[in-house]
Amino acid sequence: MSAGRWGLAAALVWGLGSGCGGGGTADERLAASADGRCGALDGSAAAVPCWTGQALERAGDGDTAGALAACAAIVPALWRDECHFQAAERLGLAGAVAGAVQACAAAGRFTDFCGLHLAWWARPFPLSVRPGDPAAPAAVAAELARMAALAPDGPTAALLAASVWFDLYYGSGDADPAAAQAADSPLARTAWAHEAVRLGGDRGAWSAPIEGTPLAPRCWRGLVVDPVPDPPGLAQVPLVHGGTRLVGQTPEEDREIALIEARFFHSGQRPALVELDALRALLLDPRPALRGTAARVLARSRGAGDPLVQVLLRGAPATAADLRAVLSTPPVDWAADPRCHGEDDE
Repeated sequence: MSAGRWGLAAALVWGLGSGCGGGGTADERLAASADGRCGALDGSAAAVPCWTGQALERAGDGDTAGALAACAAIVPALWRDECHFQAAERLGLAGAVAGAVQACAAAGRFTDFCGLHLAWWARPFPLSVRPGDPAAPAAVAAELARMAALAPDGPTAALLAASVWFDLYYGSGDADPAAAQAADSPLARTAWAHEAVRLGGDRGAWSAPIEGTPLAPRCWRGLVVDPVPDPPGLAQVPLVHGGTRLVGQTPEEDREIALIEARFFHSGQRPALVELDALRALLLDPRPALRGTAARVLARSRGAGDPLVQVLLRGAPATAADLRAVLSTPPVDWAADPRCHGEDDE
């Protein structure tokens, strides 16, 4: 369900009666007018866009309490969840990240996607250092601490942490591995791998910086994968563009996994990046996370009709169940969000 679907309807309803007078400040009069008007519409189809419009208005001002109260007044659960989803995005763009996290937590069936959208484009991007800057590790650590205080636990917290690393690397035009090496973190390796692959220099890039053309903030492109159930017994981390990736048992294995997933993300633009022969060879690798990653990416790239994917689906129950989950949420080619500024990299 796309954010902003109620935008026009909400704007039309919002315009009715907005010139009411009364005591208090103009802001207080506006809020009181909206409360009365939306309350009078209860039971009618117009109540949903009215309350949603008020919630987005309050969220745009960074007013978490006002936004949550407006959404809570919506009776149909589906549209109440959607209101919280949209309000979270608007709060995030207004800089009220803690409020955005609260709204995501109230988004019901859309909570996972809400956290994904918040990490993808709605979190303010305050980092101004480049990956090779000696100050980068400290800047990232400070931002990670700020995000952890706002979202102490849960999937949204993990996505926000991932977004901090993506903020540093992806689109920077700088795939210097120094900050990721210092952090020794799967989230850092993921972000580094995405920028290294985007710049076309992921081969051997871990030992030397790579530079290229930067992207405007939030102008990310690639294959988006919806979240799938966790495969049993294997550690994983979230991907800012959707889904998860498995974590290797050593930094070297984990870096290889991060590069495979990054190539898949970019494969919608450059199909040759998904090297099918290499993936097939990795299916015999003794390392379970690397083997599982190859199976996942092969299934996503080739689909259930591929003969080798069919063989995998008849294999070990745990692997087959994971692949069925992967195949049930096929990737989509996602273009640059209209809210980004500037040109994309294509």
